[in-house]
Amino acid sequence: NTPGESTAKQLSFCLILPRVYLSMSAECLDGEMPVIKEVDGAPLISFQKNELLELVGKTLEAMRKEAFNPKSRHFDVTWTGAKAKPIDLWRTYELLEEVCSSETSPPSFLVFMNLVKFLGHLIKS
Repeated sequence: NTPGESTAKQLSFCLILPRVYLSMSAECLDGEMPVIKEVDGAPLISFQKNELLELVGKTLEAMRKEAFNPKSRHFDVTWTGAKAKPIDLWRTYELLEEVCSSETSPPSFLVFMNLVKFLGHLIKS
């Protein structure tokens, strides 16, 4: 899972293991997240809208348009996540990919979700 499979080439036994190639794409990004609650002593898993993901998508879109830059013609002093129009998952994925990856650092859902958790809670507060 490193560029050019450099780790696997250094550890020769890795080359004989079966490989599964995972790919990152917007269609793999889910707008819901599992929530585990205990009901009568047993875990109950339900899915809820990932509000932090939606909030971070809106914020990254606003940052891209320079809505927070006072020198920008798109500056919006009244911007709030609650009032901003929703961003679809495809656009949110594109924005996360732009911010979290580069030529030497491929996109990663782990990195995406860590940013969403951190930035989402920061924006909410």
